[in-house]
Amino acid sequence: MAGNPNCPQKIATRENKKIQMKAIGQTPTTQTMNSNIWTGDTTRRLFGNAKTTQPIILNKVHDNNNDELMKKLDSIENNIQTILKQQAEVIQLINDTNIKINNQATEILNINYILNDIVCPLLKDITNVIYTQITTQQKQQNIFTEIMREWTTTPILDDLLSK
Repeated sequence: MAGNPNCPQKIATRENKKIQMKAIGQTPTTQTMNSNIWTGDTTRRLFGNAKTTQPIILNKVHDNNNDELMKKLDSIENNIQTILKQQAEVIQLINDTNIKINNQATEILNINYILNDIVCPLLKDITNVIYTQITTQQKQQNIFTEIMREWTTTPILDDLLSK
């Protein structure tokens, strides 16, 4: 693979050259020493032959930019802290609400137990007692009415009442 830069032979050759250059203490010619230095005619055309220096005003502007950035970062941090505090409060409210809901569910289960297992059987027993008393009273009343009917239909009572 003559044109492929990923060819294993080319990679091995490249690594060997790097190792040899490091052993000698030289840097390869393709490597730039300082990437911030402009090369070629560009610096002379833009700035002339004078050295390029940054004026003090730029440093102050740079410091002001840093101050503004720091203020913005502080503001962001404060906002994050506020949001975290609100999140903790919301979580606490949700936990409290869950506890209240669980307590109410327990109370509902207790009420359901009391109604179904205590009150309903008690009401059933009471109604049975009342019903049996009513039926016995009705039986007694029926007997009394029968006796009255017999006494009123017989001539003996009429004779007794007339005397």
